[in-house]
Amino acid sequence: DIVAVADGMVLRARKQEAVFLFVNSPTAHVRLRYIHMNPKRLDEDGIVSGKRFAEGETIGMVGNYNDY
Repeated sequence: DIVAVADGMVLRARKQEAVFLFVNSPTAHVRLRYIHMNPKRLDEDGIVSGKRFAEGETIGMVGNYNDY
C-alpha cells in the first residue's frame, strides 16, 4: 500500500499516474509526489483534486503502470 505521510489534500487530474499531496500546517508547507500508480484505478477510487487524506491513510496500491 501507498500511504499518506502527513495530513494533506490531493492535486491530481483524471488519467494522471502521479498523485501530489499538499501539506500545509503551521510548521510545514510541502508538496509530496506519489508515483508508480495505475491511473485507471486511481480514477475508479475517486483520487482526484480536492480529496483529503489523513496521515497513514492508504492512497492506493503500488503498480507497474506501462511496465516501467
